[in-house]
Amino acid sequence: MAAPSSDTFAYWVVLCEAEVVRHYDAGGITSAMSYQFDWEEQADRTGRVRAPSIEFRPVAPVQLTREGSPLPEAVELLGEPTWHSVVAPAAAHSWNPVPHNVFQHEGRRLRRLLAVAIMRARERGLGVLVAAKPGWGYDLAERPFSAGTCRLMASAGFAVLDRLGD
Repeated sequence: MAAPSSDTFAYWVVLCEAEVVRHYDAGGITSAMSYQFDWEEQADRTGRVRAPSIEFRPVAPVQLTREGSPLPEAVELLGEPTWHSVVAPAAAHSWNPVPHNVFQHEGRRLRRLLAVAIMRARERGLGVLVAAKPGWGYDLAERPFSAGTCRLMASAGFAVLDRLGD
């Protein structure tokens, strides 16, 4: 991973079961996010974009943003989470069941990813989890994935094929 940056947040939008998140705290979830990030970076060699044995189902690659933590906006859009954890500097919120409120999904990528996550969560009877942690290098977001990795991400159902979380 690139040198840490205090102005960049990594965030992860995933589907999960309610009982799964209760076994974790924000530190554990963001460790899983980092593990997932590594799998995405190695997809050309492994032929996989989803880390094995992780109980979370990503809707997109780990996202990187300079816009600050996505969690306040997620709460604004989805309401108060049914579960949350903060293990500084990491934080995570989960909504299970997913809320029925409807919001305009145009605009920032987070809104679009949450719209996809809510639709998929309702179809599968799952919840939505958003985890975030500062200190990542934004230069990793600007580097495109290979065509092979993009094909793997598309076949895995990822809603976007890059890390540009802004």
